[in-house]
Parts: sequence; structure tokens; C-alpha cells
Amino acid sequence: MRHYEEAKARLTEATIEDYPDQEAIEDHYEINVNRGWAKLQKYYMALDQTPIYYAACLLHPNLKRFCQNNWKERPDWITSCDASFQKLWLKYKGKKL
Repeated sequence: MRHYEEAKARLTEATIEDYPDQEAIEDHYEINVNRGWAKLQKYYMALDQTPIYYAACLLHPNLKRFCQNNWKERPDWITSCDASFQKLWLKYKGKKL
């Protein structure tokens, strides 16, 4: 997410002089950066809407530290998602599926 936000900031600072011979490349790059950012934003919003996505990350062996590592600047996100995960865990703990 940070990579996309940095790219978006660079694009707002970029001018046509940065791409003198290829105007279309600048347009395509900006469109793709904006679409990539929107897609990531959609997944981040899904983490807020349901604890299932966060639980899947926590319980996956390769992703269990993903949120903690990538959200170091946003401890409020981690706290919120941890609370949602705990509610989910308590709801299904001890139930036979």
C-alpha cells in the first residue's frame, strides 16, 4: 500500500517534461497505479468489514506476521483486527464443525 501511495504522490508531482516523447506511457502508468491502489484498498476494507480475512492471515503459516509487519505505522488497525479476531475465536471455540 505504501508503495502505491508513494507512486501516486510522484505522479501528482510529475509533469509532461518527465516523459517528453511518450505522453501515453505517463497516462497508462497513472491509470495502472490508481487501479492497483484501488484494488489494495478494497482488500484492506475487507479486513475491516469481517474478521475472516484477518483470521485467514493469522492462521496461514506464511502470512501469520503479515499484518503486524506491514502495519507497524498503524497499531490502531492491528488492535481493531485483533479484537475482531478474538470475538470470532470465542464464538467458534469448542464447537464441533
